[in-house]
Amino acid sequence: MKPLVRFVTVIALLAALAGMATAQTILPKHRFGVTTPGQISAHHPITRNSGSQWTPLTNQLCTTGNPCFPAGVTMLLTDGTVIVHEEQDGGEQNWYKLTPDIFGSYVNGTWSQLSSIPAALNYAPLYFGSQVIADGRLTVIGGEYNFDNPVWTNQGAIYDPVADTWTNVAPPAGGRPLAMLSQPISPTVRICRPIAAPRNGRT
Repeated sequence: MKPLVRFVTVIALLAALAGMATAQTILPKHRFGVTTPGQISAHHPITRNSGSQWTPLTNQLCTTGNPCFPAGVTMLLTDGTVIVHEEQDGGEQNWYKLTPDIFGSYVNGTWSQLSSIPAALNYAPLYFGSQVIADGRLTVIGGEYNFDNPVWTNQGAIYDPVADTWTNVAPPAGGRPLAMLSQPISPTVRICRPIAAPRNGRT
């Protein structure tokens, strides 16, 4: 490429990037409000031109006919529903689901309670690793807490959304797992190398 052509090309790219940066200027005006636990109202215009904003759910938690719990880890399942973990209230074995309406709207979606992790598994984790695998199931592995006790558990369970059941998952060899990959993987559950529990207060 000739020097003049290269120079003109660079100038054009810089001008385009400058225009994009101007268009993406963050507005100073934003609001985020939390009323009762689990009830959230939010509005946040992200950019000048996109019009993106948060919209409150029609069926807020802790309102008439809806479950009431402190919402924690939230994941999108492959069937389009959203699974939500109950956290920091002694009910960490409980899970809930937000199902979009017939038009695909989560704003107008409905809540339902899923099967809890069975008492026989002795597993109610907090701060755990989780993974939606390609066949639609959800794996939950490890946890800094189990039944609100800081034990750095290496237990695990897998949830089948079709059968609405939880089954035990044997822990990986060595270490105490806290994290996994964050995107769907093969139908065979493959656990990443675990992260060990902290030593002397350090991870």
